[in-house]
Amino acid sequence: MAKRTRSGINYSQSGILGFILISLSTILVWGGINACSDPTPAAENTQHPTGYLNINDSVKYVGIATCRQCHADIYDSFHQTGMGQSFDLATPQKSAGNFIHHKPIYDAHSNFYYYPFWDNTTLYIKEYRLSGKDTVHVLNQKIDYIIGSGQHTNSHLFQVNGYIYQAPFTWYAQKKQWDMPPGFENGNNTRFNRIIALECMSCHNAYPDFVEGSDNKFKSVLQGIDCERCHGPGALHVAAIQNGNIIDTSKYADYTIVNPRKLPLSLQMEICQRCHLQGNSVLKTGKTFFDFKPGMKLTEVMDVFVPAWKGDSSSFIMASHVERLKMSKCYQASAQALNCITCHNPHVSVKFTGKKHFNANCQNCHQPGKQKGCSASISSRNAKEDNCVQCHMPTSGTEDIPHVTTHDHFIRKPVKSLPKLKAREFVGLVCLTDSHPSALTKAKAYLNYFEKFDAKTQYLDSVQKYLPLISDAPEKFITQVHVNYLSQNFVAIRKLSSQNENCSEGWTCYRVGEAFQQSKEFSAAQVWYAKAVQLMPYSLDFRNKLANSLIATGKTKEAITLLEEVIKDQPQYVPALNNLGYALVLIQQPQKAIQYFRKALSLDPDYEKAMANSCSWELNYGQKSIARKLALQLIEKYPGNPEYIALLGRSR
Repeated sequence: MAKRTRSGINYSQSGILGFILISLSTILVWGGINACSDPTPAAENTQHPTGYLNINDSVKYVGIATCRQCHADIYDSFHQTGMGQSFDLATPQKSAGNFIHHKPIYDAHSNFYYYPFWDNTTLYIKEYRLSGKDTVHVLNQKIDYIIGSGQHTNSHLFQVNGYIYQAPFTWYAQKKQWDMPPGFENGNNTRFNRIIALECMSCHNAYPDFVEGSDNKFKSVLQGIDCERCHGPGALHVAAIQNGNIIDTSKYADYTIVNPRKLPLSLQMEICQRCHLQGNSVLKTGKTFFDFKPGMKLTEVMDVFVPAWKGDSSSFIMASHVERLKMSKCYQASAQALNCITCHNPHVSVKFTGKKHFNANCQNCHQPGKQKGCSASISSRNAKEDNCVQCHMPTSGTEDIPHVTTHDHFIRKPVKSLPKLKAREFVGLVCLTDSHPSALTKAKAYLNYFEKFDAKTQYLDSVQKYLPLISDAPEKFITQVHVNYLSQNFVAIRKLSSQNENCSEGWTCYRVGEAFQQSKEFSAAQVWYAKAVQLMPYSLDFRNKLANSLIATGKTKEAITLLEEVIKDQPQYVPALNNLGYALVLIQQPQKAIQYFRKALSLDPDYEKAMANSCSWELNYGQKSIARKLALQLIEKYPGNPEYIALLGRSR
């Protein structure tokens, strides 16, 4: 999940004449389709090459409760698996965390403390800040969902009118401790601003009812990965059963619903690697994270890239099971017969599987006493309780998630020690789903990698290498704007835009708007922001920036109306609160304005523009002691800023 910087405007010691517009650091967010519960199948179905009819896009999802009516025993066992417990409401029953006599989490980089607690059956996270022994900030945020089975972690989400965000605390079950979530550590604490978009939700849960034209707004979300993620949408199957068309599956295939074990070997692991081949996912043009269905090849919908490092085969990330398995000689020699469901029964938790089950699968090929059997001494085997997995798939930490260990699925002879690399040498991004990805796909992969993982200019240089090879004109324009936006080459974007005024991609329109905003061509910026809002009407960032451009062109009342709509939609969206306060100052409603500045600071005490605006307001209305505190805070965070030094001077 990538970070996002929020945008705002402020007025300073010069009164209300000047304002500052902060560029929005963006992440690529994809739209999606609505998951549906209508059990009525389409009248026509185009048969897939596998023969399965429910791969057709017209077949609807019915939900796990419908499956349970006929498959109660499987439902009961599946519900105990990590997938079945992947996502649920925040309840004491769902939580694995320790809430008794625990210490608060302290983030030294942001100087915030976090303390999770229950109020009866409602979970909250308290964020607070101390100055000496004084508490100078407190924010209690209700938690709505827990993500993660609790075997490794519980992370926590909250929603505001359907907009879903991650909260800044995680329970690490193996270490039995609270700490910052993955990606929030080391100065990257985004507090309550990290959006949960489709990419995240679509792997950690059943398909939700997503609001198209938003980044992270959902009409509803389900509770856990369900049957249809591996078997495909079930409406056709349910209708067939209701009509008495029951297939004897001991003799025949039931083509109304995918049975992964009966798929060709080449397609079986495609289902697992949809979520267990974690990396840098690049959607194909026109596809969403909802478009993959069991029986398809993943590359029909997306491609997954990982960074290659010279001489490093030891490090891996949490959900890289498929990548690691494919590195194993066992897999390579099996002609794909060895795959995830060789060892894992998706309907049964590994907690109940037992080592005998896994050993038996190993011994299908490596029979004791024969040439391919275990060559280890009896004593060493006894030390590991004769457990194949303990030696050949040892547990290890992961690169992306702290305090967590998991089995490395790179099956190999035990490695006593690996050489420690002083510095890893980046070789390039490798596509694991397609041996010959297109130039467009490779360009998008490097853009994604720069935005989400490692903002080094060398990755943008790689994008420039692939640009001349992209033949699709609209996609080439989108990619050119994106790479120039990340390079801060706004002049190039403005030149490109003159020949591509019919752009129909929301984020591209937004980025063009930003390019014109940077050159203070506010009318042109307004046109492009308006296009972005038309394409993505529920994007809070887009509407907020459109309001900025309206203020800049003297359309303050229009901006106020728009900002009020944004705040009604998401009352905790700090940039809009600050900008509405600024707009109210412009129309001579200062008493109303300060309420919005203070509300913004109660939600984010470090929001720069609200701090500056509040400081200016307090000075203008004689509250010099309050203004001085704010000015000192601004100078501490932004030393040398002449505007804030002047504010401090006025407060004396």
